[in-house]
Formats: sequence, C-alpha cells, structure tokens
Amino acid sequence: MDKMRLIQRNRLKADTRLFEVRGGRLLARYRSLAGETGASIPLELLDSVPVHQRTIAWPWLGGSLLMALATASTAVFFPLPGMSATTTLYLAIAAGVGSLILLGNGMYRSHSEVLVLTRYSRLPLFRFLHRRPDAETFRTFVELLRRRIRRQRLRLERGEHDQQAAHLRELGRMVREGKLSQERFHQLELAIRHQREDGATPRKKDIEQEFRAGELRALRSLYQRGTLDEPTYEQAKQRILASF
Repeated sequence: MDKMRLIQRNRLKADTRLFEVRGGRLLARYRSLAGETGASIPLELLDSVPVHQRTIAWPWLGGSLLMALATASTAVFFPLPGMSATTTLYLAIAAGVGSLILLGNGMYRSHSEVLVLTRYSRLPLFRFLHRRPDAETFRTFVELLRRRIRRQRLRLERGEHDQQAAHLRELGRMVREGKLSQERFHQLELAIRHQREDGATPRKKDIEQEFRAGELRALRSLYQRGTLDEPTYEQAKQRILASF
C-alpha cells in the first residue's frame, strides 16, 4: 500500500473517496451518483488534529423500530375486527416492508467520518470515512498525514532560522580564513540574531500572517473553481479575517 494514498468506498451510497499527499499538498477526489468534486490545499494550512464526527439518523431508525413493533403487536395481539387472516397478513407484510425502507434510509443517512479542518477558518474541507477501507490502513494514513502537516509547518516556520544559521556558518568560515576579524564577526552575529526591520513584527507573527493569507487564497481558488459555495466561502473568509 502507498502509505500516502488512501482510497475509500461506500458501496451502499456508491461513494468513492481518493486522498493523496503529493508535493506538500493534500489532494482529494469525491465521486458519487451526484457527480465528482475535488479539493487541494497546502498541508501547512490544515489543522494536524482531525475531528471524529458521528451522525446517526435517529428519526428514521426510530421510525422503523416503532413501525416494526406496531406491525407485530397488531398482527399478533390486536387483529382488526372483521378482517380476514389473509388481509391481516398482507397488511403486516406491507408494514414490514415499510419498516425495512425506513431502516435502510436511516442506515444510508447515518455515517461516521473523520474531518480534517483548515487551520484558521475551521472549514471541514476533507472528510474521511472512518476506518475505511480497514482500521489499520486508515489509522496509518491519518497518522502519517498528521506528521506531514506538523513537519510542513515546522519547516516553513524554521526557514528563516535555517538561513540565519547558514549565514553564521559562512561568517565563521571567513574568520577562520582571516577574511573577517573576530570583533566584526561578533557585531554581525549580534545583528543577525536580533535582526528585525523597523516597525516589523516578530517572525513568528509574520509567518502566522502568511499562513492566514495563504489559506484565504487557497479557499478563494476553491470557490472560483466551484468546490465551495458562496455562503461557505464567505463564512470561512470572515473567520480568517477576524483572526488577523
């Protein structure tokens, strides 16, 4: 199994979901009887903690149970007066079929999903079928996805620190070769470690602002492609703007 690729199928709903991590992005394709949709977003814009959501269609399931009980009690304990046994049997069969239809509808509408949310707008952009195709495959993929999200954010957050370290190593080499005095090295080292432009915010805040702007651009792209409807996009946009 490609551990960064997950295919899930729900035969009851004729639903297929394909998820893949590629090039620092999470890609998804959803195929159903209604058509095909997709989404793609950089990993650093996702929350690394998935949310388990279980939806149970209690009205439909409860209705099927009540109909089944009513059918059994009427046929066995409270037969209608003047009704033949054959007619009672037919009514019981019809009610039983109705009960099964309600039960099937309830099962169709019930589902268990794991949602991966965008970091700032909290939009459930990716929906995984819980424990599909099997518990171990699903657990492995989700755990690897969480690690990749955290690693991607950490890599971007540390990007400037890596550049500073490379600059300091280069200055150290120049000192060893006699091209730079020790005094000048310490001055430059101090300037690099405390580097901040006039009026600039700390780097961590800068990168957070960049992530927010990146999420806004990504959601705008999904809206323009028709993946997100206008109310969903506007609500997500307002959440991101409120977090600036």
